[in-house]
Amino acid sequence: MATIASVGSPSGDGVAAPHPHRRGRFHRVHRFRRFSGALAGITAAALVIRLVYLLGWHHPFSLGGDAYYYSRGANLLVDGHGFPQPYRWFDDGVSTPAAQHPPAYLVALAATSLVGLRSPFAHQLLSCLLGAGTVVVLGLAGRRLAGPAVGLVAAGFVAVYPNFWFNDALLMSETLVQLTVATVVLASLRFWQLRTPGTAVWLGVAVALAALTHAEMILLGPLIALPLCLLARSVTWRRRVGLLVSAAAACVLVLAPWCVYNIVRFEKPVLLTTGLDAALVVSNCPDTYSGEHKGWWSYPCFISIPPPPGDESVQGPVYQAVATDFIRAHRAELPGVVAARVGRLWGVYRPQQQLVLDTIEQREIPASRAALAMFYGLVALSVPGIVLLRRRREPLSPVLAPLVTVTVSAALIYGTTRFRAGAEDSLVLLAAVGSVGLVELARRRRDSPERLRERAGPRR
Repeated sequence: MATIASVGSPSGDGVAAPHPHRRGRFHRVHRFRRFSGALAGITAAALVIRLVYLLGWHHPFSLGGDAYYYSRGANLLVDGHGFPQPYRWFDDGVSTPAAQHPPAYLVALAATSLVGLRSPFAHQLLSCLLGAGTVVVLGLAGRRLAGPAVGLVAAGFVAVYPNFWFNDALLMSETLVQLTVATVVLASLRFWQLRTPGTAVWLGVAVALAALTHAEMILLGPLIALPLCLLARSVTWRRRVGLLVSAAAACVLVLAPWCVYNIVRFEKPVLLTTGLDAALVVSNCPDTYSGEHKGWWSYPCFISIPPPPGDESVQGPVYQAVATDFIRAHRAELPGVVAARVGRLWGVYRPQQQLVLDTIEQREIPASRAALAMFYGLVALSVPGIVLLRRRREPLSPVLAPLVTVTVSAALIYGTTRFRAGAEDSLVLLAAVGSVGLVELARRRRDSPERLRERAGPRR
């Protein structure tokens, strides 16, 4: 009598055929392992590219500007001094509270300082690792968005695109912005597919971490969560509201310690950052409303104002008043200035001049030219990517929200290439969808019955 094991055996040799569910699970695991292996290889190549750039062009590294703030601030934090203004601490020996930038990148760099690796080079190495982490997260986001091929192509773009690896060697917080925004995109896609309180919480946490890196990224919360919940028609309104509340509560809980800390230590209330105040001054003055620097920023405009007394929370309203008075007096010029700011951000207003201006951040012009060319290519591929996602009825808010966020930010202050960092993740994802879609379309046309008959020739 045949055994149960032998009934399903195609060969009748007594070996049971795999259960369909087990067979499907095996193939899924196998495919994921192949994807993981390929992604690991791309990530390793990305890390090598970043290290070559670091060692070849930016070692030893001269600290200045934001890099000085983050590297020196990380060491001060580990030494138990909290978050003082690094410039005042080392130049004047004065301890004054600072929130010129949100704390996330500084805290990340403090991880190496905590184990005794306090040099800028150690911080640069950590930034390279964070940059390689963005390759992994965007690869996973691309896979979840449109399949393994899209994930690997997106990871490949991140590996070689200079506007990603520039920031790692230059100790710019944009390294962490790109990682946290990629995490927001991945969390939002997972939230859309599962729609559980747990995924809503992770989305809120991801948005908070992005906002603790760059304050404007707080806009990702409403720009992503609201559309995803409104479009979830299969979910009751009560559940949609519950998911929104879960995401918002998680975001607030993560932000709360930093906000409370600022409220306690500053003379006047400060939440995420005081950086907007000075930015308004350097971007709203005669130098930035006309001439060659229109839409950019001007440091002479800032230093022309006598430093107000008090800490940053007291100085902020003074800077805001100066900027507001100038804006009111030049209201008619503002639309053209905003257009120039946004144009600089997106590489359509004086792009070659912007490459020269970017050298103030120690970006090399040849690499910047390559980055600009690749940027234009990514934008071109993003258009079919948006069309394909729309046709497949995939959610667009996770990939479009960062584009809107950086555009709003540039319109309010000034435009520069670096400020586009938070949107580069979306560009590579959309471009990956577009490129894979175009390849598939070309393959289908090549293998269509009409093309096959054409290649076979006339029948005899």
